[in-house]
Formats: sequence, C-alpha cells, structure tokens
Amino acid sequence: EFQRGDYLLLKNLSPQDRATIETVIKANAICREAASKSVGIVEMIKEAQAICPNHCPLTFLIMFESISVAAAFSDNLKVAAGIVLRDAVESGRKLVTLLQVNQFCKGNLFSYEPTRNYIRALYLRGSYLFRMGKLEEAYHILQECIANDIHDKLGARHKQLLVILEVGSINGKCDKRLPDLLEATFGDDQKVDDVLALWNYTRALYNFIKEGKSKKSRRILNHAIERNPFVPPLLLRYDTEVMSWAKRKIMCIGGKTEANDYVQDNRCHWRQTEGSLEWLRDIYTDHKKAIIPEINKAGAKLLSKGNKLFATRDSSDLKKAIVKYKDLLKIAETKKKYSTMRILALERIGCCYKFLGNSVEAMQYFNDALSCEKALENNKDLHKDILYQTADCKEEIEDYEGALECYRLVFKKMGTFTVAVESVKRIEVKMGRESGVIPAGYDVEPPSESEKDMEEDSDISDLFHSMMAEEAKAASNVEGCYHNMERCFHCKRGGVKLSFCSLCKDEFVKYCSKACQKSSWHDIHKYICRGSKFKIDDDDTAIIKGLEKSPHINGMEGKVVKYSEEKKRFIVCLIENGSEILVKPQNIEIVGA
Repeated sequence: EFQRGDYLLLKNLSPQDRATIETVIKANAICREAASKSVGIVEMIKEAQAICPNHCPLTFLIMFESISVAAAFSDNLKVAAGIVLRDAVESGRKLVTLLQVNQFCKGNLFSYEPTRNYIRALYLRGSYLFRMGKLEEAYHILQECIANDIHDKLGARHKQLLVILEVGSINGKCDKRLPDLLEATFGDDQKVDDVLALWNYTRALYNFIKEGKSKKSRRILNHAIERNPFVPPLLLRYDTEVMSWAKRKIMCIGGKTEANDYVQDNRCHWRQTEGSLEWLRDIYTDHKKAIIPEINKAGAKLLSKGNKLFATRDSSDLKKAIVKYKDLLKIAETKKKYSTMRILALERIGCCYKFLGNSVEAMQYFNDALSCEKALENNKDLHKDILYQTADCKEEIEDYEGALECYRLVFKKMGTFTVAVESVKRIEVKMGRESGVIPAGYDVEPPSESEKDMEEDSDISDLFHSMMAEEAKAASNVEGCYHNMERCFHCKRGGVKLSFCSLCKDEFVKYCSKACQKSSWHDIHKYICRGSKFKIDDDDTAIIKGLEKSPHINGMEGKVVKYSEEKKRFIVCLIENGSEILVKPQNIEIVGA
C-alpha cells in the first residue's frame, strides 16, 4: 500500500515537478547520512539545502536535532530552535503545494516518503509552542498535523489534549473544544486511546463537569479505574510516592509509571473542579469493596509481587513470576468466588511462558482460562486479550486454523477490531488463501483504474524503486536521528564522535573522550567488560567486603546473580539466608580470583 501510494503521488506530476521531487529525494538521502555521523553534519546539511533549498523539511529537522539538547540551557538557542522548526513547516507546506495533493493522499501524508517529514515538522513545532506557553498557536499547528495525517501516526492528539486542558485550566472553565476531541476517531473508526489513563480519566472528569454524579459518569470512571487502578491513590494522596522523571525509563500502560505521568500533568485539573476529588474517593472506595471479596491479603501480595517481576520481561524474573502466579492460582482454586482471580492467574502464567518462548505450555494455560466461560462473560476485555494471546501462540506453532478460530470468536462476541483484522490478513498471507473470517464489508475499497495501470509508466517506476532503495538503506539512520542518538556510556553526551572499548567492542559501550573511558573503567566497566581479567560473571562465588552502612554483611559469602544496568550494581544472593542484595563491584571479592 505504501509503494502504491508513493507511485500515485508522483504519477500526476509534470516532468518539471518530478525533477523537483528527485532533488527532494537526493537531499533527504544526504540528510539521513548526516544523521548517522558525529562530525561534518553542518557541511552536509548545507549541501542538501543547496540541492533543494525550498522543499526539504528534513534539512531543518536535522538542524533542530543538533541544537535541541543545548537549547535547554540557552534562551537564544530556544529562539533559534523555534525559527528552525518554523522554516521546516513552511518548507513542508511548499512541498505539499507543489505536489498538488489529490483526494487519494489527502489526509494521509505521513504514509508517503516525500511528505512524511512535513508531518514530523508540524508535530515538533506544535510540541515546541506548547512548551513555550503559546497554547493557541500550538493547538492550530497540531490540528494541521492531524488534518494531514488522519491516522495520527505520531500521536499529535495527545499533545493537543494537553493543550486544551491547559487552556481550560488557565481560563478556569472547560474548553469548548474538549468534547469534540474526546469523541474523535482516527482512521479506523475506533475511539482514541481507549487504554490510556490520559484519555479515560479526562473523559471521566469532563462527564462529571457536564453531568455531575450521573450513572454515565460513574460508569466512565469505573472503566478508567479498571484500566489503571494506580491513578486514584496518587490523586487522593493515599500513595505519596511520585517518581522522578529520571526513574521513568519506560512507561508501562496500565502501570504505576503511566499513573505518575498522568497525575503530575493533570492533578491541578482535578483540584480546580469542585467536588471531583470527593466523587473520585467515593467511586474508588466502592470499586475497592467490589474487588476485595475476589482476593484475600495473601493473594493480593502474590499478585503484586508477580506483576513487578512480570513487568521487567527478564527471563529469570519471568520464571520467578510464574512461581508467584502459581501460588496465587492455588489460592484462587480454593473457592468459587475467586473465579476471576483464577482466570487472571492463568492468563499471566500463560503470558510468562509465551515471553519465555514456550508457546505450547502457554497455550495450555490460555485454554484453561478460556474454559471459564461464565466468568469471562462479565469481563470482555480480559476475554479478548486471552483470545489474542492464544491466537499468537497458535500462529507461532503454525496452527493457522486454530488462530483463525480465535479471531472468529473475537469478531462474533466483541466486534471488529483493526488489530484482529490485520492479524487475520497476515495469517491468510502465510496460508496462501482467503479464510472468510473477516466480517463482510470491512475490507478496503477496490483499486481504482489509476492504480491498476501502475506498471505502464516505466519512468515513474524507476524513480520510485530508487526512492524505495534509499528509504530502506537509511531507515535505521532516520530513526536514530529522532529517537536513538548515540551517547557516551559514561557522561551521556550525544552528538559527538564516539569510540568503542578496544577490549570488548560492545556496540552499546562507546566514549566521547579518553577521560570518560578511564573514569568508566575504574567505576564499572572493567567488571563487566568481556575482555577484562577483572570481569565478574554470573554464578561466581563472592565475599562481601567494605560495606559501611551494613557492616554486619561484610565477610558473608554469596552467589552473583546478574548485573543490574539500571542500578549499576551486581545482584548477589547471600548463601546464609537466601536474600538478594545490590552491591557495588568494589565491594565484591571473587573467591579463587
């Protein structure tokens, strides 16, 4: 579909405009090459701008990436970053005008290589204006981004929602644009982000402002609490542990990191709405009362410990999580009223085995969970998730018919979901035939006459294939430009030339200077480097020494479990009592070394 779309985008252009697009493609290739380098970026950007001075937003985006880190410490650079993004947007608008965007690609510009960077420029410009407090300008730029990308691949709607909430907070009343955004759809006729706390709790608060303590408001808030139960304790200050930004490595949907993000950004909106926190407290109390009969205290502890281990996705932690969930399963099987908890335990055990690569074992637990039909009738979301997981396992072991049967049940009992449709299409490709599982009337429109004669124009075809080759060659570099800039292993500095460790040549261990490499070597790297004689391996027998805050542990013997990258410590299991502790490498003496 991507190839067909790019082809049609170029097909109706005049020869002169096609030549302009060729210069855009060449300039983009130079920009991608510049993004992959640590020196000579400015010269390459100037070369790209000389080739295509007016229609290449990517040249400005690379410039913005180069100065964005330093802009946090300089007001002048902040202004410069804004000017660069403004020029990127103007360049993208000129490109869209040149292409004479027709009905085929209107509203879907992110899917086409020549116009994709225009959408990126709009998103970054809107985010910049939001941070600078220019809310109305940010709203209109983000609206332009969504209008030109109806599937909203970059998530501009999230920023737009935050802008609208901030405007309402400043004005002291709900912004009139909020209900339209909350009810909007993006491409697949599904309500936006039904799983995210930002949208679910915002819908709940808006309905409370609009209707008060109505049944509809209560139902929406209960749904939000089911999706993420960690938000109310933080809003009501039952739980005062608010994570710092440094600790939030990855946002876990439905977890505490997402709850922290939501509460830090939106607590003020709940406080400003009279009676909202009292209403939240009442609903949350009733919700807890409804859940507590389903699980006793021992089961709650096991579930909490299992979830923490499960969230790491580490193989050793997953095995420990299986033990916790199996203990929970034993408790759940003692009484009939624990049926929902039994299903949840079975589903989690199956997911653990699935992540460990044991699809056959995982499928047994998923099937046991699906056998509890009466309990699943009251929890369609959990039922759907288990069907998805079962289908994935069956597809993994090439039981395609079994996987299609799972998706058939999803369509029959819960409705048509884009994820399920795409999965069925993928399985049909593997089987080499249509299955007839997808409900009638859902499929895309048949190709038009202009699409059928794609192969007739060889000139456009050659241009297109060269463009695709450049796109495939530089895809990783483009992503690296925006999200994965390589940084020094020690000081985390980016945008400079980095050098490998000469002993291990680990692609994730690079340094910006000899000083950083020397400091890192003495601090930690010599204990984890593959080529170092000081390397501490898993299962090494160690003696703890030199601890000042816990001197009673000094002299104890233990086994090294693994190295924790996040804590920069080794996890050591003490032989005396079986407890696990985090220890600096300088406090470890390897027996026999």
